[in-house]
Amino acid sequence: MVHTPLAKLYPEYDKLITCMAPSKTFNMAGFMMSNIIIPNSDLRSIWKERHYNFDNPLSIAATQAAYAYGADWLSGKGILFFFTAP
Repeated sequence: MVHTPLAKLYPEYDKLITCMAPSKTFNMAGFMMSNIIIPNSDLRSIWKERHYNFDNPLSIAATQAAYAYGADWLSGKGILFFFTAP
C-alpha cells in the first residue's frame, strides 16, 4: 500500500494544508518534529502568526539524519540490534 498525500492529487488547489511527521516512519515519536506544507501565502502567513515554533536542536538533527540516511530503514534493510541480559 502506497501513501499518497491529498495535495499530490489536487496540485492546483492551494488552500490544502499537508501535515506530515517522521515520528511514525522512523520511530521518532519523542522528537516532536513535523512538516507542514502550506502553498497559499496568505494561509502560511496566518500560520506563522499563530504558531509557536519549538526548535529543539536534537530534534532538528535527528530529523535531518532520518531523511538523509534513513532509506535502509524504510526499505527494511536496516540493522536491528537486540540486546539480551547476560
